[in-house]
Amino acid sequence: LDPFLLSKLIDESIDVGGILQICMEEGLVVFDEGTSCYRFSHDRMQQASYTLIPEPNRPLFHYSIGHILCAILSESELDQYIFVAVDQLIRGVTYLHDEQEAVELSCLCLHAGERAMSLSDFKISIKYFDLGSSLLDSRRHWVDYYDLSLSLANARAEALCCNADFETTDEAVNSILDNARCLDDTILAYTCQIYTLGARLRLDDAIMMGLEVLDRLGESFPEQRGMVSLMANLINVKRMLFRRSNKDIMGLPNITSQTKLSAMTLLNVLLTYAFIGKPDLFPFFALRMVKISLKYGFLAIFFIGF
Repeated sequence: LDPFLLSKLIDESIDVGGILQICMEEGLVVFDEGTSCYRFSHDRMQQASYTLIPEPNRPLFHYSIGHILCAILSESELDQYIFVAVDQLIRGVTYLHDEQEAVELSCLCLHAGERAMSLSDFKISIKYFDLGSSLLDSRRHWVDYYDLSLSLANARAEALCCNADFETTDEAVNSILDNARCLDDTILAYTCQIYTLGARLRLDDAIMMGLEVLDRLGESFPEQRGMVSLMANLINVKRMLFRRSNKDIMGLPNITSQTKLSAMTLLNVLLTYAFIGKPDLFPFFALRMVKISLKYGFLAIFFIGF
């Protein structure tokens, strides 16, 4: 029982603090100093309180709470209480009035799932992403709500990958590849696929997939990767670095090309796998990351190339 939420949900004329104080005196609730919230003193107390709401009215009761919270909370407050709001709306999902409300709730599920991922609770995040997808028309959502569908699918694939559910990740990735409208929209899916292959020690397959995608992004690598080719690349990069200090490199503008950003994202993953499984490719990947950074812009997360 969060005092802040109660104050938002209950009429201002009602003394919420006074009522909670009486409940404490009667032993119905206790105050948890760790969370600064009240909780029922026993599960049976909570169950008995819940039975006071007629069962047929409970879905509408939950829907109303969720709807009010979404309407009155500020953006930062809703972010803090996103799980409460979404869970209440889901319990009253039968009261969604139209398709637009379903889409709005799907967006909230995406938000809740991303918040759960930021807390490393991947199982819960997958639940929210699945709920968000289930609210959309299964036959047309990739057409009617492409951006939302792509965001839900990409986030779900990433959560599944982080949760080491590799077989389901493969299925999620295939769904994205079947429905994505352009190559840039598939990069996160391919990245998840490469991670899952690497986690299963299929390093050759992971690197091969990465090379194929990089080639489609305009970043191909020579099949013959001997010393001559390596020295040519090294000399080229040294020329690009001539008279550039570390301060100059750190002051480079951020990379803005989506295609080059996608290529750098893949190279960032592949560099580690090449070091372990294909050492002959490692310097080529590192040098390419430096070249792209110097030509198209720099991001700190790609410092490993240097």
